[in-house]
Amino acid sequence: MSKPRGADDAVGKARIAVSVLFFTNALTLSAWLPRLAELQADISLNDVAVGAALAAGAAGGIAAGVSAGPLIHRWGSQRVAMAALFIVAPILPFIGLAPGAWTLGFVLLLVGGLDAVMDAAMNSHAMRVQHEIDRKSTRLNSSH
Repeated sequence: MSKPRGADDAVGKARIAVSVLFFTNALTLSAWLPRLAELQADISLNDVAVGAALAAGAAGGIAAGVSAGPLIHRWGSQRVAMAALFIVAPILPFIGLAPGAWTLGFVLLLVGGLDAVMDAAMNSHAMRVQHEIDRKSTRLNSSH
């Protein structure tokens, strides 16, 4: 049984959208990391404070990551990924604007949580696209 004519176009657009989403996620969420040493010096943080702030990001990811499945189930992977992207984007500048360790830790907690949800949603969506293209496709691998 063949797919309807418009189905291939929709799958192609979904494939491009997933690739753009992965690229945007990587670009936006990693852009601040090269400035970490500069940020540390600007707000006079010692190594322990920086480590604690970074750990807050990981804690946010662990805490929020468990909500990704139910969110994806309820609203779909595409909506959850896009919502996480649009919520995290205006939060990212606050990493560079943080006046101290507590604020930096809180911002990284939020960013880590949103990133975990976004990653799960992006992977879920990439799997859906892969399934539509070909079950033996490596779409998910090529997204990373």
